[in-house]
Amino acid sequence: MSKRHLLVDVSMLLPKQAKQGDPINWEICVLCQKYNRDVLQCPANSTKAPIGSGYKSLAEHLIKFHELGQMLLELDINRLDEGNGIEATLIAHCAKWHKSCRLKLNQTKLDRLQNKQEAKKPSTSSAVQIRGKQSTRIITDCVCFFCEKPAGLLGDLHEISTKKVDWKVRKCALALEDTELIAKLAPADMIALEAKYNTKCLLRLYDNAKQAGDRQGEPTDHLRDIAFAELVAYMEVYRLEESVNPAS
Repeated sequence: MSKRHLLVDVSMLLPKQAKQGDPINWEICVLCQKYNRDVLQCPANSTKAPIGSGYKSLAEHLIKFHELGQMLLELDINRLDEGNGIEATLIAHCAKWHKSCRLKLNQTKLDRLQNKQEAKKPSTSSAVQIRGKQSTRIITDCVCFFCEKPAGLLGDLHEISTKKVDWKVRKCALALEDTELIAKLAPADMIALEAKYNTKCLLRLYDNAKQAGDRQGEPTDHLRDIAFAELVAYMEVYRLEESVNPAS
């Protein structure tokens, strides 16, 4: 007697794939809404503490990828928010996902995308003004090394360009016994520290050191050094102003 064979379409035994616009099927991967033989991961079943933390990280990553306009999956994250936020919705439905889908939205990829976005932004950190053989960088987004106030409140900040200024500042800090300033100068010289300063703050430091020297009877040559440094700083300010006549 001949045997009979029944042909069965295996696909009929598998859950139906979700289509665009269909309600979210929480029994399959919430990220791709597709069924395959990969094991589904579910933070609700995790024994690691804190339980369910995977939902929090996924919700944060989904929002950040969406804000960058770099969602790497065909996923409308608005559908994952039922009113109390994405994380709450994922927890409420014990959401699951494929490991391969989750890897498309990991922190490493997010960091790379954010770095690319930052690199594309036009630089507004500094402007360079050149006067003959002299050049002075005017910094607009930093704080003054001395008073720690931003450029917007003080005017332009200047970058230390010679070791002579660094030497003068250290000498003044020691003369004033300014422990806070001495601590700032401890790691390296001001050029290596890329220190920026407001001219008024630098002149105030020189003036305070000069007055301290007057009170303590400092030798005349030391006062002359401070006065010379003060003059250099004064000239540096006016060198930035194109309308100033050097002969005036």
